[in-house]
Amino acid sequence: MIIIENILQNAASICRAISKYIFPWIGDNIFAISSFLISLYTLWSNRQVLSINWAPNIVPVQDSTVMAMDKDFQPIAPYNQVFLANITVINPSKNDLAFFNLYAFDPATDNSLSLLTKKTYINSKEKDIIHVVGDTFYKLDIPDQKSGIFKANSFTRFDLPVVITNKEQLNSITSIGISFRIAKRRLFHPHKYEKYKIIYHINGWQKILGEKAEMQPDQKEYEKGNKE
Repeated sequence: MIIIENILQNAASICRAISKYIFPWIGDNIFAISSFLISLYTLWSNRQVLSINWAPNIVPVQDSTVMAMDKDFQPIAPYNQVFLANITVINPSKNDLAFFNLYAFDPATDNSLSLLTKKTYINSKEKDIIHVVGDTFYKLDIPDQKSGIFKANSFTRFDLPVVITNKEQLNSITSIGISFRIAKRRLFHPHKYEKYKIIYHINGWQKILGEKAEMQPDQKEYEKGNKE
């Protein structure tokens, strides 16, 4: 009984303290509290969630089969030592999300590698990048530049051609990394950035290029990596 009486007395003391201090404080700060709760709800409802799907493989392609085309669809710039990957991004939120610092790199040295974008070229809107496989031309959906927007409620797909122009680096490289960043809106860290990246291991890429098949090996692997 003594224990129960103590519990009841403590509960009564707490209730009196709440009535005396907490309720008046809430009344005096009701607008600030309301604003805070609204901010929390807004952050939750506008939370930034991306669905990122990298291709499982980055694939070496035959020399001069990736090339820039002019507005008349004439080749103007063939590329050699190209590795091809892709990424799909779903932004299910009702907000546009900015991405930036899209780049390719050598994970062993952190040296940057050439990643083709439309801004690589002058008058880029008049040119396309294609991948030739046999008698078939595939137009690549490369990014406009190394930063951009994932539109609200959108599906975005990018082809990511990585060009290794340094022969010494080409002979020694064993993996290729690709990454980008987006800004994350958080309550206590408004300038927080989130980084997305993938590391592809490319040991034996020379053997892949050397294989002969009815369909070129690079396209086989690329299509396998693109199956939903």
